[in-house]
Amino acid sequence: MRDFGVARRSRLSSDLSAVLAVASLIVGGCSKREPLRVESGGESASPLNSNPVITNFAVYAQNSVSLQDRATVSGGDVGVHVAGTGPFLVTDYELALTFQAQVDVTHNVIANRVLLQGAKVGDVQGKITPLNSSTWAKNYAFPATMPSLPTLAPVSAGTTALTVNDGDTIPISPGAFGAVTLGTKSILRLNPGVYHLASVQLDDDARIEALGPVQVRIAGRVSGRLSTLARVWIGAASGVTLTAADLRIEISGKNAKRGARRMTLKIVSEIVAVG
Repeated sequence: MRDFGVARRSRLSSDLSAVLAVASLIVGGCSKREPLRVESGGESASPLNSNPVITNFAVYAQNSVSLQDRATVSGGDVGVHVAGTGPFLVTDYELALTFQAQVDVTHNVIANRVLLQGAKVGDVQGKITPLNSSTWAKNYAFPATMPSLPTLAPVSAGTTALTVNDGDTIPISPGAFGAVTLGTKSILRLNPGVYHLASVQLDDDARIEALGPVQVRIAGRVSGRLSTLARVWIGAASGVTLTAADLRIEISGKNAKRGARRMTLKIVSEIVAVG
């Protein structure tokens, strides 16, 4: 089993309905792939995976996904549930991978319409628009059916705010909190358990570190003081071994006008975002 990662200086955007990261639930070995190549041919009549299930996916959205600026996803497929008319994070595309975004070539990209702009991926199930020397293995048809998204757990956020000042490190235990704010180069360490938060704001170089299996349920939004969240880390603390399923983050609030704000993150966790 593998973890879900968003690499250094990456940008991850979800649609206003949902994003699910379930990489640690993937089972089975990796299939052999042909060497990647740049191509612009049509799609095969038969889908590679005609009946995807939710545990196939590292990132899964209801309406659209945008992965940008050297984002890297490993451990599972990337997909979008609906073949719709929008609104989309990137106009005309359910799924867009741009600015050197990468998906592990042993996994699939599955969406009705896929924009590849300087991206590197494995097999694609859907209609591809390639730009800027993008590479992929093979192209197949979009499946006739896609799995429904899961229901989020209830959130009972508290009212007492928690602030970690610039450069400080604070450990906390499970419970209900109000707005949580992390300053620049600050660290919030989470002991094992379930956390209910009103919202989260992270400044550049902030870290949320899990000391064991953790669930973080956020009633509102995740945001940054600036337009992006640079070099933010959300994952296991140093010396702690966790799978993606051991750190689950559920975001119930609407982020920005069209879904999750573009973030510069490094994440090793299971993420569900709805809003």
